[in-house]
Amino acid sequence: YQNLLQEIEQYELRAGLVKAQGPGVTVDFMTGDPEQFKNLAINYDLLISVINKLNAAGAEGIAINEERITLLTDIRYDQGNLYVNNNPIGKTVQIKAVGDPDTLEATLNMKYGILWEIKNNFNIKSKVEKRDTVELPKYTQDIEFKYTEIQD
Repeated sequence: YQNLLQEIEQYELRAGLVKAQGPGVTVDFMTGDPEQFKNLAINYDLLISVINKLNAAGAEGIAINEERITLLTDIRYDQGNLYVNNNPIGKTVQIKAVGDPDTLEATLNMKYGILWEIKNNFNIKSKVEKRDTVELPKYTQDIEFKYTEIQD
């Protein structure tokens, strides 16, 4: 019974269904100017690239502002707002990732890497900070499978 409960907890953690914490990094995008935020929001694929780089570097959990990134997460720009998991995230952008802080930071700060590209091609500065504790929110959307079923 205890083993089953521990296994369920691990699956909930991996699916983002529970709050989580651990060492990692935060990435703050300096979008104080409304035009800079709009530029980042319109080019939201850059945020997706940052998430992909963090995943490739071994991040065990990621969030944008207070929205947990999962397999079901959608990121989009619509009528001046940036949406993550169908929720507007406001006019500031912070990405939080749990994992090896040194590896995550090195991956993001790589010369000619994604943050370099965002700064030099889109004029949006960012700041990466290693943290002993990064807190991730839980994924709050309902998970419903319409087409997928378990195969024997």
